[in-house]
Amino acid sequence: MNRFALAQKASPGLALSVVLLACLTACGGGSSSSDPTAQPAATPETPASTTTNADSSIASALETTSAQPAYHMAPVLLDEPDQSDVGGTNASAHQAPKSFRVEGDLANIDTARLTRQALSQRIAETSKARIASASGETAPQATAIIGAVHTPAQIRAAYGLPAYPPAGTTITPAMAATFGAGQTIYIVDAYHDATALSDLNTFSTKFGLPTCANVAIPATAILPLAAPPASCTFSAVSPTTTGTMTTTVPAYNTTWAPESKLDVQWAHAIAPLARIVLLEMPSSLSTAILGANMLAVKMGPGVVSMSFGSTEAAWAPSIDYHFTGNGMTFVAAAGDSGSEVLWPAVSPNVVAVGGTSLNWSGSGTRYEAAWKQTGGGLSAYEALPSWQSGVTPAGGGALPRRAVPDVSFNGDPYTGEYVALTLPGAPTVWTGYGGTSIAAPQWAAMIAVANAMRASSGKATLGDIHSTLYKSIAAVPGTYAASLGDVVDGTNGTCATCRAGTGFDEATGWGTPNAAQLLQALSGVSTTQTSAPVTASPVVPGGSFTGKAGTALSQSLGVTAPSGTSTTYAVSGAPGGLTVDSTGTLKWAAPVAGSYTFTATASTAAGKSASASYSLKVIAATAPAFSSSGKFNGTAGTAFSGTLSASNPNGGTLNYSLAGVPAGLTASTTGALSWASPVAGSYTFTATVKDSYGYSSTQTETLTVAAPAVVVTNHAPTLAPVHWNTKAGTAFSTMVTGHDPDGGALSYTATGAPAGFNLMVSGFVYYPKAVKGSYAITVTVRDSKGAATSAVMTLTVS
Repeated sequence: MNRFALAQKASPGLALSVVLLACLTACGGGSSSSDPTAQPAATPETPASTTTNADSSIASALETTSAQPAYHMAPVLLDEPDQSDVGGTNASAHQAPKSFRVEGDLANIDTARLTRQALSQRIAETSKARIASASGETAPQATAIIGAVHTPAQIRAAYGLPAYPPAGTTITPAMAATFGAGQTIYIVDAYHDATALSDLNTFSTKFGLPTCANVAIPATAILPLAAPPASCTFSAVSPTTTGTMTTTVPAYNTTWAPESKLDVQWAHAIAPLARIVLLEMPSSLSTAILGANMLAVKMGPGVVSMSFGSTEAAWAPSIDYHFTGNGMTFVAAAGDSGSEVLWPAVSPNVVAVGGTSLNWSGSGTRYEAAWKQTGGGLSAYEALPSWQSGVTPAGGGALPRRAVPDVSFNGDPYTGEYVALTLPGAPTVWTGYGGTSIAAPQWAAMIAVANAMRASSGKATLGDIHSTLYKSIAAVPGTYAASLGDVVDGTNGTCATCRAGTGFDEATGWGTPNAAQLLQALSGVSTTQTSAPVTASPVVPGGSFTGKAGTALSQSLGVTAPSGTSTTYAVSGAPGGLTVDSTGTLKWAAPVAGSYTFTATASTAAGKSASASYSLKVIAATAPAFSSSGKFNGTAGTAFSGTLSASNPNGGTLNYSLAGVPAGLTASTTGALSWASPVAGSYTFTATVKDSYGYSSTQTETLTVAAPAVVVTNHAPTLAPVHWNTKAGTAFSTMVTGHDPDGGALSYTATGAPAGFNLMVSGFVYYPKAVKGSYAITVTVRDSKGAATSAVMTLTVS
């Protein structure tokens, strides 16, 4: 069963059925514009007011159909991104994305809707299993997968969007339009995420984007909303299934919370000055989805982003009119389970967004292939829209019905994008996400930017973009080649039309945006005319550097210099020999060990300057030295543990490694030795310790594993009772004889014997003159270790 199989909810309420029937008889609006690039939304025929059995069936289906979020999380616990983009430096834009490695069982993990908690648990279980099996045979490890995670600056650069200017830059209205100012992006998600805004602003600060102010929208607010400001604001509202707002906040949901975060953060990354309204549905049922979209239409012009879906059904065409409205564009994820068709992306009134695998080095032209799990295919129920008429997908014939996706964007979690994630009661962590979930809000934001650019030149908002996309852009070879990157490699299934190819295909649609040209095609305004920043002060971030004594130092100050003017650099308070060149790069031919603090200043020809403090630590060429003895002892069959230790004169982190170890003996990078089941013997191996600066030492280690001690069990001697007879007045003698199973010497004692009766230690019995009577004599025999046994000997003297 595919991941978007319909979820069922029992016993839908009568009231909800009545509401749905009312919705099904409602009429959606359309958009119009005299501008040829502004396409009106299709105005559906108003359904009859009489409730039919078909209406009831559709209402029932909507009440029981649940959507699933379409995100994938990379199976790796990422480190926090560095500070290179803080302050709007956009330094990462010219760097390759951060890479990561996924090995062993984790390389096979299902990344669909993977949560941070589930990943942490899986990593812990994998680690335990590896330790437990260290002494035995283990299954072959899965091939390692190398992935990458992108920053906003890298995604903007890869797709041709202008860099967001550094802090302190004066942003003109024309520039602001290229960042979505004055537009609204409606993010539709299920359930409540209390940290959506705080995570958005953490994300923004880390990557040099503007933070967003929280603006409450009362449930009683008069709609449509007032026009958005020129700066980013964030609002979260709770829609009902009838398209109104409520003060009842939905519950938190572990699976849906990451969806809200990645949608909000990456819509903001593409349109950083747009207003964001997060519509937190009370559930993921189709009724809630329709209610949220009705509310968005009432709130006013904008772009709706939906990063979820359910398998398309026969009722889908009857509710397409819900995705229309004056000045409204609707965008949805095409899915993340390979070749299949999802609702609402399949609606001809919704822009369906597929996913690609992105390869970009920080410069040059990006390369993309169809992501193997992107959704797409031919609808079973939606009629062929007029704007898709005549389209022939790669690998197939002319389309008979609606086909998806329309376009694509980076969606592979192994080429994913950073997301700030705060779980309840936990600190903020950083994760890499993909899926068509992260592709959809970025296309929605791209359309919002186009609307902002149109508004700046007095044009109406786009509304439904399908006709423009298919007839004005894709149908014109030169415009198509300039505006969209045609993805021709990769596949999302085994069918003939599941492979990306030239032109339209059912894996990636028409391809991915070449943003500058696409925005110009959609808006009629060139981004190059609007994005040149006003001359501003350089941004000097400050920071800390490390070098090695005697090794030439070359380190960029990380200054962001404004364009259109030259910039010079100077340092003050620096140690002798440390200089800065014309590119803002520190140089020191032969650094001397020590810690230094100095000030760097950048000055422009326009008279602007900025300074910041830097620190430099030059490490002496002193390697760490082992402080552990190098001798360890263990016992065969008993788990062994030990610790390597070393001095750390340079600070930083020490890493340990072993060579020539016996099978089963392992060491962590922190120096912890372990061997689950040691084998007797004497072993010699080499340990190496290396510090953060590359200095290292080695030491020969010896591990002596002794055979387990032989445990000797002592057994008590045995003694059988005996009946003796003799005559009164005569001398009686005999031997008491016990048995020692261990073969040791025995000694004897007696109690209850008559006067004159003698028992020697050797067991010899002598009674020189027996007296008439019957006697019960207790004889005790002991071995050399003290184990004893007693028996009663009967003596009858007649």
